Amino acid sequence: MDHATLLPLLESLESLESLGSLGQVIRWALVQTPQAEFADVVIQDEYTHDVVVRIAPLAYAVFDTT
Repeated sequence: MDHATLLPLLESLESLESLGSLGQVIRWALVQTPQAEFADVVIQDEYTHDVVVRIAPLAYAVFDTT
């Protein structure tokens, strides 16, 4: 991965640290250029789901929701 690709990815990762709810993740995803893509929801049990978001062509973030 070259520096031109890595720098925006690192900036995206830093901005993810402040997200505390799925609503914040959705709002964050919609303002990204290009928009982050909700790739999958993995059901862990009846209360816990993992939401997988593609934040860059080769990078995904996973958010645990309960």
